Amino acid sequence: MILKLIRLQGKILVNKLKINIIPIINIIAISHDIFNVPVRNDIIHRVYIYNKDYNRRTFKWVMSKGDVAGSNKKPFRQKKTGRAPQGDKRAPHLYHGGSAHGARPQQFYFPLNKRVRIFGKKHIVNILIVYRFKKFINFQTNTK
Repeated sequence: MILKLIRLQGKILVNKLKINIIPIINIIAISHDIFNVPVRNDIIHRVYIYNKDYNRRTFKWVMSKGDVAGSNKKPFRQKKTGRAPQGDKRAPHLYHGGSAHGARPQQFYFPLNKRVRIFGKKHIVNILIVYRFKKFINFQTNTK
């Protein structure tokens, strides 16, 4: 039995030869050279993380010492008070002080080569077709 791949409006649908609801446009004989490839889980993982983080952004903004409203005045003199020296009223360890190393907006996008992305998508198609529908595929070799 041959697995029929139906190409319709840019999408490939898998037809298991049960009921033909969609008219078949292309019947593709699956090549043993393309689809009999060991699966590279590392590349599939890189492509998955790339697609997941492509538009991922955070928008949090926590006010730091310089962002908090308040004067720049020294709270009390440096010596002869018996207290620990302070330099600013809005230091992170004081009440109403700014946050030290607070959250900032960041973008998680990272570049990934086009060859690697295409290679990963080929491996995903390989997994879907060969391993999932293995009993339906009849590899044909052209012997002339």
